[in-house]
Amino acid sequence: MTLQALMTKQVQAIANHPIGSAEWSLMAKHVKRLSTIALMENRIPLRKGESLFETTRFAVRHLIDDSKTSACLEAMTTVFAWKVESKKNPSIIGTTATTHKLPADELLRRVDIFEQSMGMILFCVFNCVETFAGLVDVGLANHIHTVYESVEKFPEIYTKSNPLVKSQAIMSFLYIYEIFHDEEKQFSDTAFFEALVNKGTLPLMMTFLSRHHATIPPPHLKFCLDSLSLLCGHELFNPREQFKSESCKTAANTMAEAFYDKYIKDNPGRIAPLHPLTKLINSCK
Repeated sequence: MTLQALMTKQVQAIANHPIGSAEWSLMAKHVKRLSTIALMENRIPLRKGESLFETTRFAVRHLIDDSKTSACLEAMTTVFAWKVESKKNPSIIGTTATTHKLPADELLRRVDIFEQSMGMILFCVFNCVETFAGLVDVGLANHIHTVYESVEKFPEIYTKSNPLVKSQAIMSFLYIYEIFHDEEKQFSDTAFFEALVNKGTLPLMMTFLSRHHATIPPPHLKFCLDSLSLLCGHELFNPREQFKSESCKTAANTMAEAFYDKYIKDNPGRIAPLHPLTKLINSCK
């Protein structure tokens, strides 16, 4: 089987199957392999003005051709929601494992691998502007909000991830960075941005970084801070509304106390890109 035929098979398997089922487990294997290919292809940078369809990023191209980008996000949100529910009600782990005749440990291992692999695929997807339509919307904003809201309630969702940098708590920062950092990417992000900010996601993200920054490698932490600053510098961002929010003030103060001086104030090379974020932090003190 050629690589192209293999990718077609892997992409076509992506659907919202019941977690732990034979179909879901087969999809999880395909997703893991597809993520490896997508990451390899993603290492070749796009030239300025270059279309995705002029590149060799065949994995993402297959996802678009088969209209599977939304299915990727849907499958991810389903798996993450299951993980959160398993923290609220641990018995569903045993129930799911028994239903699909899997050892509980093996089920959890497959869930973790799927989350990490699909997370990397989504990262590669968001690196290409052609994939934004229909994907960067309220559904994605809801998922990102759920990630930080859940980690706030159940920190082990993040702290027990292996590796930590492939958890949705870190990957969601990277999604935001990919979506907003390139000003040449022309698309309407209004619904996504407003849903993200209006739901109160920004304070949750700031609180997450305040509590867990020491566990995040410097290159990833840089992207996390840049992502927050991009949100704060967005043309639709209303600082007055955020300043009135007690949750934002609390998060900003916590962030300032935790690592403002070390990572922002005393780092001259980061003053300009982080100005929108520092302005918000200073105004909330």
